[in-house]
Amino acid sequence: MGRPAIAPTGSGDDLVVDAVSKSVVSGFRRRQKLLLDGVQLRASCGEVHALLGPNGAGKSTLMRIILGLYSPTSGHVSFAGVSIDRVIRGSFGAALEQPRFIEQLSGRDNLAVLARGAGVPLSRVEDVVELCSISRFVNRRTRQYSTGERQSLAMAASLIHDPQVLILDEPTNGLDYDGTTRMQQLMRQLADGGKLVMVSSHKLYELEPIADSATVLQGGRVVAAGSMGQLLRAPRSVIVGFPSADDRDRAAETLTQRGWGHTAEDDDALRVTGAPSQVIVRCLAGAELFPDRVIPASTSLEEFFVTATSQNAHPSALPARQSRRRSIGVR
Repeated sequence: MGRPAIAPTGSGDDLVVDAVSKSVVSGFRRRQKLLLDGVQLRASCGEVHALLGPNGAGKSTLMRIILGLYSPTSGHVSFAGVSIDRVIRGSFGAALEQPRFIEQLSGRDNLAVLARGAGVPLSRVEDVVELCSISRFVNRRTRQYSTGERQSLAMAASLIHDPQVLILDEPTNGLDYDGTTRMQQLMRQLADGGKLVMVSSHKLYELEPIADSATVLQGGRVVAAGSMGQLLRAPRSVIVGFPSADDRDRAAETLTQRGWGHTAEDDDALRVTGAPSQVIVRCLAGAELFPDRVIPASTSLEEFFVTATSQNAHPSALPARQSRRRSIGVR
């Protein structure tokens, strides 16, 4: 008899990848190919963790090992102190590349099938339909879905059993601007609600405003890891623009309450010091203030990524780079 599965308890639990390596035999000559090499990673519930790297870096392989779909050659993965092979599978949800559904059924019926299989009430279907904002197309057959609609349905499917950990591979693929914004807001909402959201994307500018931490892979190895503040370095200042002078003045009051310095700029903008741009934007959103532009003076995630993956260096050895000022639209 196998060991019983264990349900992790409590929010704030850590997902730990400890010295994980993965090799496979490939090619006509049956040579060993190393896909992952001693990967170390730690991410906590309550955060969005970005998994970054160029094509072939090992991101998809690592995600599948975390989900128990692949076995590591060496090393191990644990969640809340429990080895991944003993964690109840319902603790994890995933939306990986090229999601598949029963094509002749509607999205709603596909979700109902998943709900029955997971042993959750059918009322959960309505919960995830509303949460993922898919009501406008969920009653159509999935064979008629666009790429973006399939991505949104896959997100809903991953949440049907209310997992603690979400593993998402390119979740904004095929989404338009509005769909991408909704997906960003949903990932942030889920993390703020106590879930761990691990997300891989090539669109780094979409992750920068919402991610709390990141791990960068290249050639199967970790070349950088840490909180976004550590990786990008706190900006000396951030230009935050608003649709109106009234919004700017309300934002100034909110920033003063947080103890962050600010000075008025032209065009209904503030220059803010004392926090990274993503923290500033999140604070303002909590006060129902939504900037129409954010221009950080520090290294952007894209520039950091290029630096990290262009060198086979320890994170602490990566040189700081002065960013050109780049406007990031925020809705």
